[in-house]
Amino acid sequence: LVPGCADEDDDLASREAMFSANMRVYAKTTAGMWVPPPDDLAELVSKSDIIIVGTVNSVVKNGTLKSYNEADNTRVDEWVEETDAPTTPYLPHTDYLVSVETTIKDDGTIAAGDDIVLRMVGRNSSTQVSANPRLMTLPTIGDRRLFTLSENPDGTYGLRGWWSHFVIDGDTVTHSDDLRSPVTFSNKTVPSEFIQAIRDKASAETTN
Repeated sequence: LVPGCADEDDDLASREAMFSANMRVYAKTTAGMWVPPPDDLAELVSKSDIIIVGTVNSVVKNGTLKSYNEADNTRVDEWVEETDAPTTPYLPHTDYLVSVETTIKDDGTIAAGDDIVLRMVGRNSSTQVSANPRLMTLPTIGDRRLFTLSENPDGTYGLRGWWSHFVIDGDTVTHSDDLRSPVTFSNKTVPSEFIQAIRDKASAETTN
């Protein structure tokens, strides 16, 4: 697995810097570049190809992903059982089935009511192994989240960065790290206001 951040570096900026350095390999396994967090909501929208609110319904499969930058486009070595060891040195991943509640920004191929496959680095198992839980934990079944995504070459979808997986079921919007850190690039932190503000920025981007 990708190394984690040092225990003494507990602020989000330090986590991000170390995580980004360790996750350069991840940029090779997603269609979109693993991009840094936005400074504001307008930048969040501009950095995202697709923005949805959806619910994680099930785990489709666990496996190891080589790279989309190979001649065969993708290589996935699946584990038959959760307890089996991976058969390759490549990054473990989990594919989740996500039901789309609403689309905020899309390319015309996703609509409310659709199911998509979300691919995340890490292995969904009894131990919930994540690439770096201090910045991004794996979801559990039934989680309702706001995702900013890009489409992968094989039709699955990947996150735009560690910051692009928002917890929206509480009183305040948070990141999906182990501390549920608050969002700092927007003054709209109530979930309904946060979602509407993103929708407004996406609409403004379309008309400009």
